[in-house]
Amino acid sequence: VTTDGGNLALDPEQVWVDAWALEALCDEPPPQAKAMLEARIAAFVRLSRGNFLADLDAPRVFAARDRMRSKLTRMLQRYAAVMQDSGQWLSLMHLYHQLIEADPANEVLHRGLIKSYRTQGLDSDALTAYRRCRELTQRLLGREPPAAARALVSDLL
Repeated sequence: VTTDGGNLALDPEQVWVDAWALEALCDEPPPQAKAMLEARIAAFVRLSRGNFLADLDAPRVFAARDRMRSKLTRMLQRYAAVMQDSGQWLSLMHLYHQLIEADPANEVLHRGLIKSYRTQGLDSDALTAYRRCRELTQRLLGREPPAAARALVSDLL
């Protein structure tokens, strides 16, 4: 523990913090090699379990949680683009499933999964994913999913 201007802090040379590791992972560009990409994704999934500091409800925590969620979403979008470009659809859908399990209210993840299914012609799976999105959004957020999610399956409803 160090002090800086009266504030206590952890010394990154002495302490490993999962949130720091996750942020560092988010700042790295996605690797192009499939094995490296899969290893990075495994690390990402291991580190991103649920909402950041989910048990705390302090204003400082809300800002940190929103920053972390935004960073994770941007990182996932970069990784998804690499996986799509290299035709790794099954791995991408598996990743979406893992991340939805960890963060079921994240609508970006649900839309990515639905879009992946549609791109691969798996309309039944896309519809099932949309229904699951709708169920979780209603239960966890008390509202319908955003129009962007519905638009992905509107021709199937």
